[in-house]
Amino acid sequence: MRKFELLRYLKRWMPMIVLFFVIMTAGAFRALEKRQSYEASSVIKYSNEGAADGLAPDGERIDVSEIYSSANMARVMENLGLSYDRNSLDVLCSGITVTPIIEQQDENIRDAVNKEGEEYTIQPTAYIVSCTLDSSGSAALARNILNELLDVYFSDYSNKHINVGQIDNRMKELADTDYDFLEMVEMVETQLADTVDSLHTRYMRAQDFRSVNTGYSFADLRDQFSLLREVDVPQLYALILGNQITKDRKVLINKYQNRIANYELSSAKAQENIQDILEVINSYVDKMRESGNTDLDSEYILGDVYEDERVADDGGNYRPTNRTVQYDTLLRSWVSSHNDWDYAEIDAAYCRYIISVYSDKGTGAETAGQEASGSGEAEAEAAGNGSDRVTAEDIQSRISHMLARMNELYEIVNETSVEYNEYLGAANIRILSSAAVSSAFNMKLYQAVIAVFFLVIGCCGAIVLGRAGDILEYLFLKDSMTGCMNRVSCDNYIQRNEQRLLSVNMCCMSLQITNQRELNQIYGRKGADDVLKEFGRVLQEVFGSRKNSFIAYNGSGQFMVFFEKTSQENVMQEAGRLSIILMQSLDDYSVSYQMGAVNAGEEALFWIRGLISGAVKNGKPYSTCKAPRIQ
Repeated sequence: MRKFELLRYLKRWMPMIVLFFVIMTAGAFRALEKRQSYEASSVIKYSNEGAADGLAPDGERIDVSEIYSSANMARVMENLGLSYDRNSLDVLCSGITVTPIIEQQDENIRDAVNKEGEEYTIQPTAYIVSCTLDSSGSAALARNILNELLDVYFSDYSNKHINVGQIDNRMKELADTDYDFLEMVEMVETQLADTVDSLHTRYMRAQDFRSVNTGYSFADLRDQFSLLREVDVPQLYALILGNQITKDRKVLINKYQNRIANYELSSAKAQENIQDILEVINSYVDKMRESGNTDLDSEYILGDVYEDERVADDGGNYRPTNRTVQYDTLLRSWVSSHNDWDYAEIDAAYCRYIISVYSDKGTGAETAGQEASGSGEAEAEAAGNGSDRVTAEDIQSRISHMLARMNELYEIVNETSVEYNEYLGAANIRILSSAAVSSAFNMKLYQAVIAVFFLVIGCCGAIVLGRAGDILEYLFLKDSMTGCMNRVSCDNYIQRNEQRLLSVNMCCMSLQITNQRELNQIYGRKGADDVLKEFGRVLQEVFGSRKNSFIAYNGSGQFMVFFEKTSQENVMQEAGRLSIILMQSLDDYSVSYQMGAVNAGEEALFWIRGLISGAVKNGKPYSTCKAPRIQ
């Protein structure tokens, strides 16, 4: 191998060094100008009771990745009026980083404990939250995004971990549905009951809270919804039922008849459950009586069931054993099933009452639609005098008015809840420092470093290329006669893969000229060499363009082909084409050879030497003087 000569390498590659240095340095300078960035940072601290243990108020693990979630960033963009055309949501999210602040004392404790062979985990409560923008942004924008993001996160944190979410308004579009008037009022009553309960719960948690934006407390909002439930809803019930007002009497009666059928099924199911539970309870009592045992304390009952007072959960942590007595569980199930039975009977009785009201076809009925065989009148006569007449349009108007009022109240509730969430979030997360903004780097310093860096890289690249040329020249990686990789390369390839498990898609093909001696005798050394050359050329033609393929001449008439990703079936198909080409190109020679292939996954051969051995064993005879046999 030629002597290592530094100047020779640099002189040979000097034009490339200069070109590389100029292009890369100029490009880096321009890119550096465009990659100037601004970073706004603020320090927050989780201050709830369980924060030191890494727990949120609801007992869940604190996950700081929630700060830069895509949902929170979308709200930030909306609140700041940022355009999606100029700002990418993913880019903004990726610019947010959260770094824990670990005190030196905690690190010292961790190091000391670790030296004793014990594990100590530091649970930080303070974090640095940073927002980084590229050169298209500004210091002011970075500060605004960070401040808004923290406000949004405080609200989201409260919503997720303090269970103060938005109250869903399921009645928003109720007036435009096909429900009958009575069904609408029933759904409104259920919605109001749920809302009143939710607002009362929030009031009990924060009795002193009053929204700055809306001026309402949760008690005020609760009372507003209670007024609708206790005044407006009963009035609508009285007007609808008292005047038998409906959109379609037959359809309404059928609906309540179907309800009765469902309630009867539920009642029967509950009764069946009750009977089954009673049978188990009675059996349990009988068994205890038969045993003659009168000591029925929990320790006796549970002593035969649980051997250990503490059991391990899925996480490997030990927790107290569940000591619930089965007999008590049965009794609770009996009570629950009995309640289901009672509720089903009550609901069925209510439906029967509604059917009885609308089954009375007196003059008091008001129908919103026309009968199919009617005379074209839009409405029936209402009960009472004309001055007391209540029409379907009156009911529809009253319902629409009540729904409009509910929609107004729900908007106030949601706005108040958002402010309350921010209040709760701020109460559990403190901002220790306001947002401070700095630029990413010193332009002049980085420009000087880049210039020196690329000059060194260019020189090193020239040295590596020059020396690599010397090495390759020395090793003669390719076989000069066949044009394939030589035996040394083949051995190196095998050694590189010898210590690793092969992929299931790895495949090996072996080709062995079996009559090489006869070829030498018949066609002479030159003819035999021509056969080898043609074999190498055809292999390169067929397999050389495939990715991740390795073609080598291993000597003694043997060729090896390795494929990183392929199937045995695919290789054998290519082998068929290979044999045809060989028969055409070597028609002047009578060459006999064996060709075989094997796939690592199909044959469970995951070591390269076993793969090679399998390919050789799978070899089938071929000849250039007759049609190939492909199996």
